[in-house]
Amino acid sequence: MYPAKQKNPTEEERYQTALKNPEAAAARGLWSDEKFLEQTGSPDFNKQLKTTQFADFHGHGWVYRGVYAHDRKGDWLDKDGKQIAFDDPERFGKAVHLADIHLERGMQCADCHFGQDNHGNGKVTANRAPRLKSIA
Repeated sequence: MYPAKQKNPTEEERYQTALKNPEAAAARGLWSDEKFLEQTGSPDFNKQLKTTQFADFHGHGWVYRGVYAHDRKGDWLDKDGKQIAFDDPERFGKAVHLADIHLERGMQCADCHFGQDNHGNGKVTANRAPRLKSIA
């Protein structure tokens, strides 16, 4: 998803990337490159990957990763809750794929989120809820 050497895009490159994908990280990531997006659409691309699978791509800069069930230790789980070995070549076929109801019904992010809806300050935090002081 990210280049081997960090990209430091110019303001013009950031602007051009934002026209296709308003996510701020896209300007530094490989998914701003049309050739990379074409590659993720090939059937052989997922076969090369060890820790993720691309679940859906729309060809215009949005790349979705498949999300799979894990236990608290990070081990992948099958439909019976049993661990799947990381080196199992069939691990993606055995793991429980956690689907999103919105995606299952054909919705895309842009169906609800618009240009002015920028999801906060662009920084990922562990918890977006405000911290409350203890009364005790």
